[in-house]
Amino acid sequence: MPTIVVTPERLHRALRGHMLARSKDLVDVAIKTANKMMRDAEETVSREGIIASAEYGTSFCVVRLPDGAALINAAPHATYVEYGRRPGSRPPPMQAILRWIKLKGIGTGDPAKDRNSAFLIAKKIGRDGIRPQWVMRRVAKRWIPQYKAAVLAALRQQSLRIYAG
Repeated sequence: MPTIVVTPERLHRALRGHMLARSKDLVDVAIKTANKMMRDAEETVSREGIIASAEYGTSFCVVRLPDGAALINAAPHATYVEYGRRPGSRPPPMQAILRWIKLKGIGTGDPAKDRNSAFLIAKKIGRDGIRPQWVMRRVAKRWIPQYKAAVLAALRQQSLRIYAG
């Protein structure tokens, strides 16, 4: 007797070819959302005055992945801006603080005095820590629901195209 078995597993296999052929649509949704998230992150940094140097605010970028996109911040200190630094932890490297002093224009021009200032700043950061800013976390919290809605809309469109022939 002829039989048609309908199970989620079989449906998955049947649609897999169609979905893979149209997965570019879903990747495009991911890239568009990541670009919107990047603009939101840059605006958040600017609006909230999180910028210690312009480097953090201008280091957001979207990287295309085979199955979507990733929003990253390539600044060397991005991890510490996002997650902070525990009080009592190891102080940051002196070179990073010296670079920051030069970027901010607060150096004296005297290398010995600048090194002394950098040492004191690093010591204070090591002792007191740095409060986390959670920029990426807050941006993701705002955009992930919109990303999910966009993916569902794209899947609905794909389903309509599949069944329309």
